Order: sequence, then structure tokens, then C-alpha cells
Amino acid sequence: MNQLLVEPPVGGVLVGSKLDVARFWTRIMKEHALFIRLGLPCD
Repeated sequence: MNQLLVEPPVGGVLVGSKLDVARFWTRIMKEHALFIRLGLPCD
């Protein structure tokens, strides 16, 4: 049976992966904010 069709349990691996994704995007946004503060080139 395809695991994607079954609702995942609350907690465990799913919550960990959601936290990893949130941390990834937070890090990306912080990096972008740093580049903007330093000044992006006009070209």
C-alpha cells in the first residue's frame, strides 16, 4: 500500500521533517536578509 495515501501519525518522523524544512527556509531567508543589508549589486 502506498504510504502517501495514509495520514501520517502526529509526532515522530513527520514532525522532525517539518522542523527540518522550517529550519532550512529560515536559514535561507536569513542569508537573503544579510545580502540585502550588505547591498545587492545593480547589475
